Amino acid sequence: MRFAPAIIFSELLSLIAPAPQVSLAQAQPPELIDIIPASGPAGEAYPLQATIRGTGFLPAGNMVEFGPVKIPDLRSAGGVRITFYVPKLVPGRGEVPPLVLTEGDYRVTVTTSSGTSNALMFRLTRSP
Repeated sequence: MRFAPAIIFSELLSLIAPAPQVSLAQAQPPELIDIIPASGPAGEAYPLQATIRGTGFLPAGNMVEFGPVKIPDLRSAGGVRITFYVPKLVPGRGEVPPLVLTEGDYRVTVTTSSGTSNALMFRLTRSP
């Protein structure tokens, strides 16, 4: 049985040559620009919707962390905006009742499958 020299050379080369490196671009974590409004009244009696503007959000499955509270499965309009209700309570666990978020500054981040964003601050103020 005879083989063409080019075929033999090609087969040998595939055995000794390293496989080509494939570079997949790593997705970047989200980047936050601002949160509007950046403050609002504390207390359950004052529901407040806020919008985070930034880049790198997913169409669905974004998680906002507002201080100690995680708000999962949020959608984004075009990957640049997430709207959510500002939490006023830290959910209770077991027999521990929910705790009211008091006035003060709270760190806000967004987490996607690509990582966690930079932080913005939101201020809960004294209730009117």
